[in-house]
Amino acid sequence: MHCLGNDFVILITGQDFSTAAIQYIAHRRLGIGCDQVVALNHQEDLWKIRFWNRDGSKALACGNGTRCAFLYLVQQRLLSRNGTLYGPVGPIDCAITETGVSVKHLVNFDEVRKSKDFVIQIPEVFADHLKESFLAEMAGFDGDILPEQGFAVDVGNPHFILYTESDPFAIPQLSLYARHLSRHSLWPQGVNVSFVHIISQGKAKLYTYERGTGVTMACGSAACAAGALLHRHHNWSCSEVVTQVGSIFIEHSGERSYTQTAEATMVFQGFIALKLSH
Repeated sequence: MHCLGNDFVILITGQDFSTAAIQYIAHRRLGIGCDQVVALNHQEDLWKIRFWNRDGSKALACGNGTRCAFLYLVQQRLLSRNGTLYGPVGPIDCAITETGVSVKHLVNFDEVRKSKDFVIQIPEVFADHLKESFLAEMAGFDGDILPEQGFAVDVGNPHFILYTESDPFAIPQLSLYARHLSRHSLWPQGVNVSFVHIISQGKAKLYTYERGTGVTMACGSAACAAGALLHRHHNWSCSEVVTQVGSIFIEHSGERSYTQTAEATMVFQGFIALKLSH
């Protein structure tokens, strides 16, 4: 399944998986291929959901993966059009609407996981052991086109958001820059890095480097984090977050609660044989 090109393998199982097994499933030549692997398990009358990044690491939240998984359960008549999935950080309210599949998140600015500050200065990001590799890889990169600070936002998983004055998809070497930012020492497990470019009132473009996966065509939790930030900075109660192939719509639904809505698509169903070594 996919949401705006951000694709997932959805498994119905309570089994845990090794790093090698997830990497095999997510491999686009040797396995099925996806950005993330999602597992659903019906336990004690609840549908529980878990997430893995393409590199085999576990994720705490995934907006688009939740959207796809919920749509699958509704299509299979295992849940109603308004329901709740239970993820690693708590319940996730979901709904099928006229415009897509909605997923609700709680957003935290001031007590961001592993961070003391909402605002983080870019010159402080690069630890000494990263500077050498950064300078070697980023030779010729025009750092002046990016701001000197970013914003820490937590939506169940950590995000680091930066504003750009130009289209982030047109900035050379941005993925390498984002990969280094994702290794900020404030997040020992890494952080998702996004660049936001305001197009017009209520509309912004989003570029995201997901920890454990890399650049994806869309990221639901990053869109929610960006929408919450735009609400905080520009008082946008509703925003359209534009990705490479479509939009995710973010609405402030009360206090720290934000709802993201977008389409989700079933591509195919099948079986995969996992080797014992995986």
